[in-house]
Amino acid sequence: MNRKRKIVFEAVKNFYCPAELAEEYGIEETELVRKAYLGGAMYQIAGKRLIHRGHMESILQRMKEYGDVKKGKYVTLEDAVKYMGLSEEMVIQLASDAGALIMLDMKYLIAINVLDEYVMRFRKKVGLIDAEAELTQNEKKNRREKRLCLR
Repeated sequence: MNRKRKIVFEAVKNFYCPAELAEEYGIEETELVRKAYLGGAMYQIAGKRLIHRGHMESILQRMKEYGDVKKGKYVTLEDAVKYMGLSEEMVIQLASDAGALIMLDMKYLIAINVLDEYVMRFRKKVGLIDAEAELTQNEKKNRREKRLCLR
């Protein structure tokens, strides 16, 4: 008896549809697509969106690590540098200005929540809308009064 052997090549699947990975990771598809796009794991081939699984896993792992850092009350200087994406000198200066810097045994600890709140105070809304147009009537009146008083 001659039996034919059936050879099956199995390969690891690298690219997935967003719906497949969203179901597997347990997050919404739109959120997964946004993270994949920002992290560079999104591909569009012949009009179909695909996500590279290996890249997406590394992106989610980094986001989880940063989320874990933010949950803690104090972090080391190295973790704060990774979290903020700034140089050590800049993080030390910002933490000092925010009152979030603690030095124990020649090692810096930073209260990450305090530092976040301090940095968020300097956040600016950027857009195409004129800043003067967004002012309320009260603010416009106050500005006019200040100008009149200064003259």
